[in-house]
Amino acid sequence: MTRKDYEMVAKVLRETYLPEGRREMLALNLAAAFKRDNPRFLPTRFCQATRPDKADSPAIQANNAKGFERSMPDGTIQHWRPLAK
Repeated sequence: MTRKDYEMVAKVLRETYLPEGRREMLALNLAAAFKRDNPRFLPTRFCQATRPDKADSPAIQANNAKGFERSMPDGTIQHWRPLAK
């Protein structure tokens, strides 16, 4: 799978109504499978991207300042890195 595929799965999870705890359990199970498939996959980043309450939290925004990812108003996730000095 590619980053684009992981982003699509995270977006679907984020935008789908699921009862309390189900989204987290599903995200963790998918993250574990994705990690087995791709050693460079970042489970924490994926799980945070699946949570509507966390995707734009101050902690994630602080990480964005270091160069991670951010949720856009249209629901997409934008990946970026700061320019090296």
